[in-house]
Amino acid sequence: MRRICLKKVLILLFIIIMLMIIIITACTEDEVSEPVEVEQNDSPEQGTVEPTQEERNEQLKEEAIEADFEKINGNEVEEGTKLKASGEITNIFPEDLRGGDFMLSVEESENENGVYHVVDMKTEKIPIEEGQVVTAYGVYDGKDESGMPIIIATIIE
Repeated sequence: MRRICLKKVLILLFIIIMLMIIIITACTEDEVSEPVEVEQNDSPEQGTVEPTQEERNEQLKEEAIEADFEKINGNEVEEGTKLKASGEITNIFPEDLRGGDFMLSVEESENENGVYHVVDMKTEKIPIEEGQVVTAYGVYDGKDESGMPIIIATIIE
């Protein structure tokens, strides 16, 4: 009889332990949160209107400062500064460079000219010739290998 009682106690103890394991497991599963999917919308917010290229060009013309060769050579102008440079095209580089590069000679004073390396990044290329007088609007992009200031131009008139 003792054996039957001992067996019943062991079975009852086994059942209690199993129930506790099941309850603990069930409780911890509820605590684990499932990954939440976040929908990303890469398109601009509704209501936000991107400016047209014409508006961007007008803004560049308004914000550009006259290029000062001495200040640029003296590292007083930060890269990314919006510049305007007017002068004569003195050399046209081959088209296989960045986008249609040329050298622009700008009169700084009566006896001095500053020469800029202009990179034409316009989508619509206009024919240019040596000796032609143009105005380039763009951003200062540091100096090339020879130390000549580079202007990345998006407007050439």
